[in-house]
Amino acid sequence: MKRTIVTLPTPTLREQSTIVDPTAPEIRALLPDLQRAMFHYNGVGIAACQVGINQRIFLINTDSGVEAFFNGTITSGSPEVMEDEEGCLSVPQVYGVVPRHQWVDFEYDDVNGTHHRIRATDFFARVIQHETDHTNGILFVDRATTFTRGTPPVEPGREHHNHAT
Repeated sequence: MKRTIVTLPTPTLREQSTIVDPTAPEIRALLPDLQRAMFHYNGVGIAACQVGINQRIFLINTDSGVEAFFNGTITSGSPEVMEDEEGCLSVPQVYGVVPRHQWVDFEYDDVNGTHHRIRATDFFARVIQHETDHTNGILFVDRATTFTRGTPPVEPGREHHNHAT
């Protein structure tokens, strides 16, 4: 099934995603749709909420292939912070500088339901933080210190103080 990306100011992007059973057939059936959407829209990662499904699932296109992460939680992060430009499929044509931990300790379940604890570093850590934020109803525009291109759309009850330069 072809999935379209949900964009701001759609309220469901601001909702907390629910925990899932990665081994459930209906959950596994979503993965090819998510992967197709990620590749179609040229994303590095995609969270289920970005196609209107508020469940704690995201995919990341890593050096070793596409990996699925379920029920992910960041348990700690480095004191060192890296600033870099980010964008998002759900906030098209807007980019901003976002500070992120250089590394994060991350717990998640894989597609077989096996629980993992990893330390993600550098760009992988950035993507983990970005996608985990999605599952918590947080978008990069909430963390951006400055917008480099574009302006985030107006959301009722929210104000973004940074502007493109």
